[in-house]
Amino acid sequence: MPIVNRLTPDIKVVISGHTHHFYNCTIAGHTVTSASSSGRMLTRVNLTIDRATDTIRAVVATNES
Repeated sequence: MPIVNRLTPDIKVVISGHTHHFYNCTIAGHTVTSASSSGRMLTRVNLTIDRATDTIRAVVATNES
């Protein structure tokens, strides 16, 4: 969390690892995700991008087994 709290708002998604847990959450306006361990899950991240401004408008992260 300390790293995520220091990120610029331009960074919308953090794909983390090494915790061996699965989660999707929001920390300080960033979507933070992890997909467990040993290939038991994957995380599908869908971004909605505003083509006029080249910015990410929405993030949806889903862990799938």
